[in-house]
Amino acid sequence: MIGFAFFLFNSFSDDESQRLTANSAKEHKLNIVANILPQEYFVDRIGGDRVQVQALVTLGSSPATYKPTLRQMAALSEAELFFRIGVMFENAFIPKIDSMTKQLHIVDTRKGITMKGSDPHIWLSPRLFKLQARTIAEAIIKKTLRAKLTMRKISPSD
Repeated sequence: MIGFAFFLFNSFSDDESQRLTANSAKEHKLNIVANILPQEYFVDRIGGDRVQVQALVTLGSSPATYKPTLRQMAALSEAELFFRIGVMFENAFIPKIDSMTKQLHIVDTRKGITMKGSDPHIWLSPRLFKLQARTIAEAIIKKTLRAKLTMRKISPSD
């Protein structure tokens, strides 16, 4: 399914868009922030060379005691996608970052998943991870296509 999504994504490239956006499309990577390291890993593998991703909760930190640094807040203000997963700090954090910037799209990777209890470790289940992977791929494709269309609109025509 994910492979088909990337095939579909690549099929939207035509000669005109490649000519108009050759330099911009090659250089632009989606700036993405994920909550935790496993999620950063998955986003990086799914997005490949189309994304630049960083995790908020880094090695040695705990989601239970996490507080964003000023540097992370600055990174979020420049990000295009933020993948949430349902960890505790999101409840207070999401409204703040949602109001920070207009270009940031917050994606809940629990989409389509029925949660059992309050355990957010859904990436540990292969079945549930497949659903998360689909949500991540769809968000990357949608944001990339939107960026391509925007570049096409603002590029001078030949």
